[in-house]
Amino acid sequence: MVLGISLILCSILPCSGAELYYFAAKIPEIPNEWYFASIRSIAVDSQGNVYIVEQPNVHRVRKFDAEGKLVAQWGGYGDGEGQFQYPHGIAADASGNVYIADTDNHRVQEFDPEGNFLAKWSLPNDNDAQSWYPKGIAVDASGNIYASASGRIVTFDPSGNVIADWGTDGYGEGEFCTVFGLAVDSKGNVFIADHDSNRIQVFDNNGKFLRTWGTYGEGDGQLHWPYDVGIDSSRNVYVADMENHRVQKFSSTGTLLGKWGGRGSDDGEFYCPESLAVNSSGNVFVADTRNYRIQKFDSSGNFIEKWAHWGTNDAEFWKPRDSAVDASGNIYVADSENHRIQKFDSSGAFLTKWGSEGTGDGQFFSPDGIAADSQGNVYVADRVNNRIQKFDSLGNFLLKRGSGSAGDKPGQFFRPCAVAVAPGGRILVADTLNHRIQVFDSGLAFLSLWGSEGYGDNEFDTPRGLAVDPSGNVFVADTENHRVQKFDSSGGFLGWWGKDESGYTGWQDPGSGMRGSSGKEEGEFSNPEGIAVDSRGNVFVTDTYRVQVFDSSGNLLGWLGRDDQGRSGWHSPGTGGVPGWGPGDGEFGSVEGIAVGPTGNIFVADTGNSRIQKFERFRVTALAVCSGSPTIEWRSKAGEGYIVLISADLFDWTAIGDTQWGSETGINSWTDQGLRSVGSPAEARHRFYRIQQLP
Repeated sequence: MVLGISLILCSILPCSGAELYYFAAKIPEIPNEWYFASIRSIAVDSQGNVYIVEQPNVHRVRKFDAEGKLVAQWGGYGDGEGQFQYPHGIAADASGNVYIADTDNHRVQEFDPEGNFLAKWSLPNDNDAQSWYPKGIAVDASGNIYASASGRIVTFDPSGNVIADWGTDGYGEGEFCTVFGLAVDSKGNVFIADHDSNRIQVFDNNGKFLRTWGTYGEGDGQLHWPYDVGIDSSRNVYVADMENHRVQKFSSTGTLLGKWGGRGSDDGEFYCPESLAVNSSGNVFVADTRNYRIQKFDSSGNFIEKWAHWGTNDAEFWKPRDSAVDASGNIYVADSENHRIQKFDSSGAFLTKWGSEGTGDGQFFSPDGIAADSQGNVYVADRVNNRIQKFDSLGNFLLKRGSGSAGDKPGQFFRPCAVAVAPGGRILVADTLNHRIQVFDSGLAFLSLWGSEGYGDNEFDTPRGLAVDPSGNVFVADTENHRVQKFDSSGGFLGWWGKDESGYTGWQDPGSGMRGSSGKEEGEFSNPEGIAVDSRGNVFVTDTYRVQVFDSSGNLLGWLGRDDQGRSGWHSPGTGGVPGWGPGDGEFGSVEGIAVGPTGNIFVADTGNSRIQKFERFRVTALAVCSGSPTIEWRSKAGEGYIVLISADLFDWTAIGDTQWGSETGINSWTDQGLRSVGSPAEARHRFYRIQQLP
């Protein structure tokens, strides 16, 4: 333990043993750029670069090269230049300039290929502009821009002047309502995906109706909510047939030439594709929106590749809901939508897997909670099958509890979501839709239960998380009551914490009579789901986009995630910020389960991003603010490792230099000799330094 610190030209700020957690690794190691939010639109430029629009979790544009490498991104929520409010359509002209239908800002914005803002324009009449919500956008060979809104197409010249304004709101021939996608062919004809009327309509560039095809249905050539349309160099027309979960290919006159897809998550299948684009080689890029990925096909619909953050191969996940760590550090993951369990060693290397979708022994239907006992046995809350299954460490089925049908008698379950192992080997189950906790022995023989539906003491509303500390105390994530409840080992109620209906946030003793209330500020909960306890009694709680860390009495120690100011990682109490979605390291797409390893590291089921993130624990022992090139000295212990970190703002910290090992003399010394590699701290007039002892 660091006992003290002295620095030249520095002011000392002691931090008596605060806990901090830092991102260490993720499984799988997929490029961060392939973590997509909802992709609303996709476009391809003449160089083969791919552009996407994402919202509502983020309001941004991202640009990829032809191999899927991220080369630029821009945007953010707002009404300033380069900001967006619920953007939708995107298109690129022959020079690579990019046009965005900035829907709720009632405008079109133009950017250069690197994302630098160039221009913006709307309708010339202010009253008209405020009721204009452009959604689809296309560019013709002359650089004219076509923007669609309800029953209306507005054409701008390359300078943003309106040169045409046509369309009629309705369902008749030549009329249209909601148009999310449109395209212009080499002859200047405009093809419209007439979403509400389940058809494609074709107009000349002045709005003269030419032809239509398509009717409601799922048969060949029929459409169900066509969302977008793309055109290749031969004037073939590709339609994102959203609710039929497929792509259909037509001639320019509406003759069906082919189709592919179908609802699913395998390669070549779709779940509500909302947009597509065709490159100069005739390859088709499809925004597989609710599968959160991009798929690439040749012109005949043969699958080529996908850009995705999830999958079905070994060491890939599809919405993992929980993880567990055994005494050897092996990691078990409830890979929920793949209906299986995957096992990894402590370094994240894949070891084995078991399970498949079904109701038989060793099969699963959306497994949720998972726990490992001291013997290496694994317990799985097989949620939709309404049962608990027990396996050995290699995945061999041992026994089960629950018939498969929902029930409310002792030993029966209704959508169990969490399982935990208590000291002595007892097994606790969060019987979620029965709003209670059940207790079993290691052979899954029923012992006891407590709880009922409600919001009072020892009552629950859809409890989804469960953990037990070394003393046997039980912590329950009382999800719909937006609180954590604490019980003794016999189920005796001890208290709860969270935000109450009066606005107070903190610990509530038994008999307070208060009910929980949702909140996103520090120490508050919005549908907490996962919960875990470490060997020191600290409690980790997941709620939506963050992990909050508390002591055993509910006092906040800090939280992990991305906030609304764009800051990611560890947030000490009082730093402010509201948690939000993020795809980066230390950010979450929605979190559910959480586990603590034998060394105190935590493993978070980042369900929305289909990955497991590992965070390592550090102990902050001293902090100093300096200028110049300071020499830092601290008291140390031989054989212990220490790192030096630097920051410009006390928020984003970067490790500099090598690990410093404790000296036999008990004093370590380190001088900053220009090792700083981070931009703003290296240039800042004052820099903050921190010494941390390795676990």
